[in-house]
Amino acid sequence: MGGGWSRVQWRHMHQPLPVIVQPPTGARERVRHMLRTRRVAAAAGLALAEVVTVLVTRPGMLAATFMALLVLVAAVAGLRRVGPGLASDALIIVALAQGMVLFIPMLLGFSIALGLIVGAALVALLVVAAVGSRR
Repeated sequence: MGGGWSRVQWRHMHQPLPVIVQPPTGARERVRHMLRTRRVAAAAGLALAEVVTVLVTRPGMLAATFMALLVLVAAVAGLRRVGPGLASDALIIVALAQGMVLFIPMLLGFSIALGLIVGAALVALLVVAAVGSRR
């Protein structure tokens, strides 16, 4: 171990220092802490509520996607204007939720495109097999 260090001293030197976390003191700070630690869960809950609302009210996929995109742009624009605090934490959750909501039509569009590509490939293979069997 070099330099006269014992194994115990060497081992303790490379352990991480303990971190003491003081709980938030005020009500506003407690809410901010709760929002910061549960951002993804809160955003997922908001996204789920939006999806259920879209399924119940049936505004149309294009209109719902456009509204989610508008809310996402507004949330990101709002984030640039507000400083750190409760409002920015809420805007981050809204932006995450809109990103989750926008992922659904993208995934649906990707699966439809993939299905069309696979279908076209199968039709092409059937045509090749039919032309090949006639020869």
